Amino acid sequence: MSKLLLVGDSNFLIKYTPPHLNRDVNTLVSLTSQLHNYALCHSKSIEIYNASVWGHTLLEFYVSNVIQGPLVHCECDTVVIGFGTNDSNYFYSLNSNICTPRIHFELLLHLISIYTSATQVRKVILVPVPPIHIPTNPKKNYLTNSMIRKINKDRQSLATSLNGTVSYLTDLNFGLHHLCNDGHHLNHLGLDELAKSVIQAIYSHTRRG
Repeated sequence: MSKLLLVGDSNFLIKYTPPHLNRDVNTLVSLTSQLHNYALCHSKSIEIYNASVWGHTLLEFYVSNVIQGPLVHCECDTVVIGFGTNDSNYFYSLNSNICTPRIHFELLLHLISIYTSATQVRKVILVPVPPIHIPTNPKKNYLTNSMIRKINKDRQSLATSLNGTVSYLTDLNFGLHHLCNDGHHLNHLGLDELAKSVIQAIYSHTRRG
């Protein structure tokens, strides 16, 4: 049985009532539930530990898990790393992002190095950061999405250089139709595509990078 660790922000935690069901029905769609469903499609079962924190950035995760410690790993063999949306949030008053693309890259590289050398982790899956879309704030869209594109480009490059250990979900192309009405979070379609792509990366013999 594969043991999967999720580390990310609210996109790894958000839950929805399936649109074809009445809101009174006590059934919620989440990334965790969809991962289990797609694993079953491969006749597999997985154990999932979700260490994601609502609103967190990669920098906050790095500080709490690497600098302060201990590093969460739960004896998992695969780590799925999200983050990026909050890291890219643009502060007009400071005329800068929360975290520069270069710092984000270096933190990610060091985190991967620790996971693959000091724990049982054998595979790291990097998730593309979805775009944001705030109809009333085109300037924020442009500034934030510009950094998101840089982060995703760096993640793909990192996966290419560390091929065999690190995978980047290149076939996962998030679009505006994968976002909920707030323009920041994945909707049920986005969660479904994310779960499907993660499971394919785990169980497919085709390498990604």
